[in-house]
Amino acid sequence: MAVKNLTTLETLDKILHEKDHLAVVYCYKSKTDAEAMRFPLQEWSVLYNEAAYYYLDMDSARPVADELGIDNNEPPHFLIFRDGRKIGSVTADAAHESAVDKAEAEIREFLGRRDPALYD
Repeated sequence: MAVKNLTTLETLDKILHEKDHLAVVYCYKSKTDAEAMRFPLQEWSVLYNEAAYYYLDMDSARPVADELGIDNNEPPHFLIFRDGRKIGSVTADAAHESAVDKAEAEIREFLGRRDPALYD
């Protein structure tokens, strides 16, 4: 499944009203976050294809960010939704690898998957 850009309130409404559905939104600021596309959403969309993945540029889609209650000064972060509720959040201002690992662990947990590295 391809990663989509979350740009409209209409798309957000659809995400929040879809049942039995996990959505991962990576929130970033295009004007200041040159690292935004380094997060492995494309890879996760293949590995964990039961979920939907979105990029939210907090600069260009300000109404969507406002609707989610995201302050423009917040660092990049992941939001994880299931059945219209936010069930997880990971701030990406910490060490890059640590934030990526934590976000991926939450995705696996919410999808009911085990960490394959622990079960070789």
